Amino acid sequence: TQHLPPTAKLMVDRRARNTYQNAVFTGELVSRQINDGCWLLITSATHMPRAVGAFQAAGIPIAPWPVYDTPQSREAQSAILHRELLGLVWYRVAGWTDEIYPAYRTSSCTSTKDKDLPLSLTSSHDKESPIKVTATIR
Repeated sequence: TQHLPPTAKLMVDRRARNTYQNAVFTGELVSRQINDGCWLLITSATHMPRAVGAFQAAGIPIAPWPVYDTPQSREAQSAILHRELLGLVWYRVAGWTDEIYPAYRTSSCTSTKDKDLPLSLTSSHDKESPIKVTATIR
């Protein structure tokens, strides 16, 4: 937090155990601020489609910001790909997303040019730390 501006507000959600719960609980945390514009959704590029689907289904206007953190080994890449493909199918079957491969709907956000955006961080691959973090930076 030492790099955050003095006006930054940090909200931590320790309840979420998956991306769907992270989207739902984030919606609860920011419900009064949903109409403030767009939320910056930062997650792994491989996890972004599932995260986009979950956050859009939760009614949170987001702007995706993928992080390219693909591991070097083919075994790790394969494991992540399988996890995300199974996750996409499961989220659709469970009704947690509207599509099997959710696309970012640009209409869910107004232009982000020259605007401060709130920030939502999610981690899908770190099995040691199931904590999801949502931070609002203004």
